[in-house]
Formats: sequence, C-alpha cells, structure tokens
Amino acid sequence: MKYFNLLFLCLGMALPLYSENIPMPPAMPSVNLNTKNDLKKIEKKVTKKSSSKNSCSLIPPMIVNLPPMLEDDLEKCKNSMYLPTKTIAEKKLKMLLKKEVKVNSVDIVNGFSMLYKIYTNKGIYYCNKKIDKCLFASVGVIE
Repeated sequence: MKYFNLLFLCLGMALPLYSENIPMPPAMPSVNLNTKNDLKKIEKKVTKKSSSKNSCSLIPPMIVNLPPMLEDDLEKCKNSMYLPTKTIAEKKLKMLLKKEVKVNSVDIVNGFSMLYKIYTNKGIYYCNKKIDKCLFASVGVIE
C-alpha cells in the first residue's frame, strides 16, 4: 500500500510537467477603430519606419546555406552597408597616420569582404571597415 501511495504521489508531481500549455500570443496595442484619423496616422508611421530600414539589416545574421548568387548579393549588401563616408575616413586616417590627409573617394574592393579602397591626395589606401588597419599602395597601382 505504501508503494501504491508513493506511486500516486510521484505521478501527481510529474503530471503538471507533461501538460501542454499553449503559449499566449503577444499583446498587441489596441487601436480605436471608430476614428479614421488615428488609423491614417498609424499607417503613415508604419510606412515611414518600413521605408527607412535598410534591406541588409533585415537579413538574419546566421544563414547557413545560401546559393552562390544570394551569397554574392549578401556580400555586396554588407559591403555597401559598412562603407565609410569621406569625413569618417579622413578622421580615422588622420588618427592612424598622424598627419593631415584629404580623402577624394571611397570605393568597395571587388572580391573581398568589407575591404575598402580609399583614394587620398597622398596615394591609395586599402583599409578594413573600421579603418584601424590600412595598407598603402603607391599612386601608380595597376588594377
């Protein structure tokens, strides 16, 4: 009888663990459907937010297997997303080289991941996305 009671006690404790609780959906903000102005304002806000987002940021960071065409597009997208501006490149190169540098343009190097070609008045620099490491190439580089 003791074993029988012990068995029921164990089953009673284990049974709630195996119950299937359906997760609740996330709480959505309530919208007053009676006023049309509120809906128009909400629609405008949604379109502004969706148009301002970059398409590259919508791609999940961990994608395991991509076809080669999509892989190239993803690489181009990342390269263009991290492309430094002229002013940022000037500031970073000034800190790195410890001398005044005028940046003419910044281009993406084809075939590399987040490697940028920075044209300056001193020559051409190949830099990473943070512009903390750069290689100097002379002015007469053959491409």
